Amino acid sequence: MIPKFGHRSAILLATVALAHTGCGGSPTSPSNVPSVIQGTVVLGSFHLAVIDFNVDSAGTLSTRVDWNSANADIDSLLLLGGCTIDEIITEGLWCGPPIAEEYVLGKPSVLSASVQRGPHTLVIINFGAETETCSYRLEGFVSGATSPVTSELY
Repeated sequence: MIPKFGHRSAILLATVALAHTGCGGSPTSPSNVPSVIQGTVVLGSFHLAVIDFNVDSAGTLSTRVDWNSANADIDSLLLLGGCTIDEIITEGLWCGPPIAEEYVLGKPSVLSASVQRGPHTLVIINFGAETETCSYRLEGFVSGATSPVTSELY
């Protein structure tokens, strides 16, 4: 006869073993975990940078662009679709429909928007008189970011 405590221990061990069957060692699949894309770009006066990326799953996307000088005039836009620097220069800043935009003096430039799956573009613009090093951060269900491409506005 198995003592009562031993029987309970055996049932507990069997329950734990069944609960872990098929776990695969990963608590959450990668598609359910928000990711971060970040980097830096140096922008001369009246220059812009374009970073194309993919949204893998609909949800909220947050962006943050920061720079050194409190007197700089750095703005950011989030566009639907992938935009090249040439399209932005020739078609204006609206080669893709804007999802969110920030044109306020002061740092940092922060955006938050509901996004759908597909290609998107972050545009960073230096309207200031000095060259600035800008850091950017995208947080959401994002992947596949291109390196920043820069150009003069005009």
